[in-house]
Amino acid sequence: MQKREVRGITLAIGLCVLCTAPVRAGAVQNKINSTGQKIDALENALDETDSSIRAFQQEQRALEVDIASGQEQISRLSAELDETKVSIQDTSIQITETQEELKQAQKISREQYANMKLRIRFMYENSLNSVLTNILEAGSLSEMLKRANYFEAVMEYDRQKLSEFKATTNKIKEQKEQLDQQEQELQSLKEKQTQKLSEIDTAVAGLKSRLGSTLDKIANSKALREKYEQELEQQKQNEAMLERKKAEEDRKRQEEIRRQEEELRQQREQQQRQEQQRQEQNTNKIGRAHV
Repeated sequence: MQKREVRGITLAIGLCVLCTAPVRAGAVQNKINSTGQKIDALENALDETDSSIRAFQQEQRALEVDIASGQEQISRLSAELDETKVSIQDTSIQITETQEELKQAQKISREQYANMKLRIRFMYENSLNSVLTNILEAGSLSEMLKRANYFEAVMEYDRQKLSEFKATTNKIKEQKEQLDQQEQELQSLKEKQTQKLSEIDTAVAGLKSRLGSTLDKIANSKALREKYEQELEQQKQNEAMLERKKAEEDRKRQEEIRRQEEELRQQREQQQRQEQQRQEQNTNKIGRAHV
């Protein structure tokens, strides 16, 4: 009876050892699974971060193209504005010169008109009879015609010169009006170019601000990516360590199982031998009793 109890206790101990080994192995496997989940999450985060970096870099390239285009427009408009300013300056000089020409022409025209009035007044004050007398007192017909033609020529000269100066004055006025109109148009063009240049400057400044923000996002994303890579490397090292630990525990557990199984086998063999010996002893006792 006592031997059966010993066999039962020994078998129970062996079974307990075999049962507790998988529990310890399961705890390590849980850690490995948890680490694997962290690695998967970090790899997904890396993929998302790489996607964000690519999107930000694409935005960066587009902004740089827009900024280059805007700066090119600024350079072109600045050159056009400079040309407009030069044209305004040249036109202003021409207006000043034309104004002086107009003043001079008007002065000459006034002087010519004043001289003509003096001659006409002289003729009227001395009466036409004096003019006729001067003509009739000529010594000959040719001299008389010559004097008459002279007075007529003087009058015609006055009328022609007055007409010419008036025409010149009108022409100069028209030129000045055209120059004034040209100057107004150039001033209007200058205002439009200045406004357009200001708008593009503002737009380019906005693009540069966006580019700066995008570059910050790229830098932050790259820093985050580096952090994820470091964490991923750490988790992979942890996983490798846990795998080695699990493999070592599995090896030890297998050795322990084999040792326990060997002990159980030896115990069973010993018990079987003892049982066999006991049965032989009982058989011998019964044989001697019959004799």
